[in-house]
Amino acid sequence: MPVVDDLRNEIYRDYNDILKPLLADVEAKWEMLPLPIHNEIRSCFDHMARCHLPDVNSEQMEKDIRKAKDHIKRAILDSFKNLNLYYHDKYSDFEKAAKKYDMTTIADGEFFFKYKGMRQQAINLVRDAKKTESRNFEEALRTYEKAYLKYIEIDDLFDGSLVRINAARRKHVIFSVGKFCLWFVSIVVSVLLGLILSPVVVSWHLTGHAGSTSSVNVSTAISNSSSAPAKKIP
Repeated sequence: MPVVDDLRNEIYRDYNDILKPLLADVEAKWEMLPLPIHNEIRSCFDHMARCHLPDVNSEQMEKDIRKAKDHIKRAILDSFKNLNLYYHDKYSDFEKAAKKYDMTTIADGEFFFKYKGMRQQAINLVRDAKKTESRNFEEALRTYEKAYLKYIEIDDLFDGSLVRINAARRKHVIFSVGKFCLWFVSIVVSVLLGLILSPVVVSWHLTGHAGSTSSVNVSTAISNSSSAPAKKIP
């Protein structure tokens, strides 16, 4: 059957040229094959196997081969979704870490503002694909692919700026270590000054207290002597 043969060839072509490279990327990043993708592939080849049953007719064969093609497309779409999710989390973590140091210093700010623009484009594409998925599968598939390709561009941008990014990170680390050292030294100096000055303060306090006591005793003696009655001379 020409229709069935054409659809079968399209399935093999989609698997070899599109899905297979995506699966390698998914497994490399997640270190596993997500279950939804696995189920779509299994369903695809299950429908293809039904086309070779002894009692299958041409109508049922075409129906099964079309379902097989739908499953392979769904596996491709799910692969794009998983990869977009991976990149979304990856760059969300980067942005959290980047708050600690000034990324606008890289390439006079060109890198950071270019990255922010590309990142927002990828986010918008994923959002548009999710809105379209229930209404237009083919359009959603193309939009998820565009988002994936945009994240690949961001990865290329990072690879080209990796030396400068690491320099900014080292600068932040050096600044943080220097700040900690200044804080630590100030604490040590304060403690040492306290230990050195405390005996002096105590000594001064005791000396001052003793001096005031002697003054009180002298004053009391003078007062007593002046108030005592004079002895009569016989």
